[in-house]
Amino acid sequence: MWSLSGQGNLAKPRWLKKVFKEAQYINFDDVYTLYTARKDPKSVIPYHDMAILNEVQHLPEILLAVKEIVDKEQGRRFVITGSSNLLMMSKISETLAGRAAYVKLRPFTLGEVMGFPPTLDELVNGKIPDRKMDLDLFEVIKKGLFPRAFLMDEGWDEWYRMYMATYVEKDVRSLQNILDYTPFAAFVTSLMYNISEILNESEISRELGIPQNTISRYLSLLETLMIFERVPRYDSRGKGLKKRKKVYAVDTGLVCNVPRIEPDDPWKGKLFENLMYLQLVSQAEFFRYKIFYYRDNELEVDFLVKSDKSITLFEIKASEDIGLIDIKKLINAFDRTKANYAYIVYMGKTIQRISNKIFIIPWFLL
Repeated sequence: MWSLSGQGNLAKPRWLKKVFKEAQYINFDDVYTLYTARKDPKSVIPYHDMAILNEVQHLPEILLAVKEIVDKEQGRRFVITGSSNLLMMSKISETLAGRAAYVKLRPFTLGEVMGFPPTLDELVNGKIPDRKMDLDLFEVIKKGLFPRAFLMDEGWDEWYRMYMATYVEKDVRSLQNILDYTPFAAFVTSLMYNISEILNESEISRELGIPQNTISRYLSLLETLMIFERVPRYDSRGKGLKKRKKVYAVDTGLVCNVPRIEPDDPWKGKLFENLMYLQLVSQAEFFRYKIFYYRDNELEVDFLVKSDKSITLFEIKASEDIGLIDIKKLINAFDRTKANYAYIVYMGKTIQRISNKIFIIPWFLL
């Protein structure tokens, strides 16, 4: 059994139908199917070797019926999808425990749209990839990398508005009983303004006049919906510290859809860092690396990527020129963390060598 969760609801069914051509397809976004399934879950599951159950977050109880079928008939296979993070939905994750492989579908990476293989593994091992750039950075930031929006020649800004207004709001109401959507929407907007920063829940609570326990509940919901995600701070034991995490949006196009946010000052740095985070985390998940941010009393580095055997630092600079202060800071962090390699990722186009293990690289090499 495969369980897929990811963004881009319109692209996912098409991809699944193309890959699993013989499978029977059931969509729980359809109100009639959902109504029937609530009355009798088994009645909507086709008796077929392979079935695709789409958007199961609307009906978690359907998985009890799937579990019973899988346990009794080992030849039956299911592909289960959701626009929410199924691993963070306790009813679903507990039901599928030991019976499913999970796949998280993220937006495109830069490498995918340019036709290049992942580069993170090369960078972790000190190898600078050879890649040519044919994308406009600011267009990528503003348009984002959701498959549907990225491939649209026009109308993609309206697509983002509809995405937030339909899929997200609908899932919010189905996953939690939020009667007043206004404070939730205010919190979402606040997070958009605070991307690439260390999240201070108590400060946001005071600013919005929303209780902090409600803020925590909203944040967990947004992580379940895969709209935002957090990065922990690195400690010397190689484990992330639970408090004071940095927050990032799952796509910069979602952020630029918020009024007054453009990929220019003062938002340029935040949006650029968010885009680079998405390139790193997508590849880190593929290579099974862990990603943190580093901070001590004097230094902070945007990203620390840890494999079983190595530490690699990535400092993100929204500039085409790198100053001596930035270089010295990275050298100091390199020494303190005992990193294997370190990179400053910037908006320029050339590779610069600081030492045998420290480099300045263009953004399109991630």
